[in-house]
Amino acid sequence: MGSGPAGYDSPATDNGPARNRVWTVFVVFLGAAATFVILNIVGGVLAAVIVLRGRDDIRSMQAFLDALPAAILRPGVIISLGLAGQVTLLAWAVGAAILSPVPFAKRLRLTPSTLPIAAYPLVMMGALAVGVLYSQLIELLHVKPNGALKIFDELLHNLTPMQVVAAVLVLGVMPGFAEEWLFRGYIQTRLSRAWGRWRAIHIAAALFGIMHMDPWQSPFAALFGVYLGYLAEKSGSIRPTMICHIFNNSAQILMATVLAPYMTPAVQWGIVICCMTALPASIVYLRFWVQPPGEQQPLEPLPILAPLATAG
Repeated sequence: MGSGPAGYDSPATDNGPARNRVWTVFVVFLGAAATFVILNIVGGVLAAVIVLRGRDDIRSMQAFLDALPAAILRPGVIISLGLAGQVTLLAWAVGAAILSPVPFAKRLRLTPSTLPIAAYPLVMMGALAVGVLYSQLIELLHVKPNGALKIFDELLHNLTPMQVVAAVLVLGVMPGFAEEWLFRGYIQTRLSRAWGRWRAIHIAAALFGIMHMDPWQSPFAALFGVYLGYLAEKSGSIRPTMICHIFNNSAQILMATVLAPYMTPAVQWGIVICCMTALPASIVYLRFWVQPPGEQQPLEPLPILAPLATAG
């Protein structure tokens, strides 16, 4: 994956300008988002009908509507909807890649990474740091999120052991495949060919945040997307981002369930300190010691205040 003379933010092509059509990226995103929303609405209502079927107190449409939220927010229903949603995103990514003239693995950037195996723990901790520091910021601001974050917080505190396993598989492992194949794989790779890598990183991250459709979870998803996008560009592959995504989601679930009794203030502060060390360390490591395949010149660090920065 080469770069043009302007440096890291220069467009790179697969086989010439004709392959740089970006409208397909937004068609795939809109299609995936629409399918995701419709599936969750229809699936949620159908699940509620099954859950509430036969109850003597549900004798009118109003009674059904009143009981609907509680029926949908059951752990089994939420996990099932999560499974359906991830399968939907994965199907769009796979379908778009199959229809592309570029080979499947190259289109989704599933090719080998330049990131050494020994560096994986560092970038994984960097990924976890984004989530942990964001949640700590919310707590310091005494914010009580509603929407998806509140739903997941309540969900994770009321799971049986088998439901914890299901939650890790569906909400921890599957997004590492479905969301990474779609956003860092298909979307970011296509955009980087046409618009340059920094623009691709930030646009893909913004779309990733929008897909979460929550005022509190979406900003985190966008920030997380920037980190994963930078990792994908530096390593030349989404294999490390898949591992980081799985690690972050699974660790967050386990910390809220299995490890919750041990999460004392001292332990929490210890995790925060580790994260504050790991995040900048991982960025510095990626900046100076990791080069994408074919890159011969140093690449600029992850920009924080300049989303469209280019190399000088």
